[in-house]
Amino acid sequence: MAQQTVVPAQTKYQPTFSLTNVTGTTIDYAWETMPGNLPETYGNTVFLWQTAAQQVPSTAPAKSQAVGSDDEDGSDQFGELQLTEESYLVAYAVGGKVANIVMLAMVPAAGETASQIVVPDVMITFVGSTSISFSYEMPPGTQPGVDGDWVGIWEGVGESALYASPPMGIQAIDEGSPSGEGAFRGIEVLRDTKYTIGYFKGGWDPKKPTQTTLACSASIGD
Repeated sequence: MAQQTVVPAQTKYQPTFSLTNVTGTTIDYAWETMPGNLPETYGNTVFLWQTAAQQVPSTAPAKSQAVGSDDEDGSDQFGELQLTEESYLVAYAVGGKVANIVMLAMVPAAGETASQIVVPDVMITFVGSTSISFSYEMPPGTQPGVDGDWVGIWEGVGESALYASPPMGIQAIDEGSPSGEGAFRGIEVLRDTKYTIGYFKGGWDPKKPTQTTLACSASIGD
């Protein structure tokens, strides 16, 4: 009988994004982002496309606007629009580029129902004495290897510290697919100790990656 892998007990943080009202000229939206995020300071941005595809398009967005508040949780509005009966895609990014998109929400075409909101996810899949493995899933249409995505690992800090505290290890995400797996190896994993993996949507640099693009996190040992 094949041995079954047991996923470690963990605490995960994921942002959420929702569309609260749509008219012919406006789209109201709300966000709940990661602990410690400062949306306005960190350049969080919302993008809009006219498309039925439930993925980040390769074309330029029809409209974008910066998030004008440093509240982790807040709301705003796209105004002065001319919305037809077609479908629209609204996306939330943790930076000023399309490459920083972490969440998607659809405005359905007239007569259709809204689709599920797409949010980022990272999960710790294995913990050993010298390694911690993880899996991740970003919105469809994103390209982690092209977008400069990366992951970091921290010991003994809270999630809000991921925006500034130096990680104990970092690695780039080289895959082109929006989902995949990875591992931190050659580390000393202590018992009864908190370890947190953070996934960052853009900003990779082998010497000092950008930590303001935090998309989601997972922790063990809380």
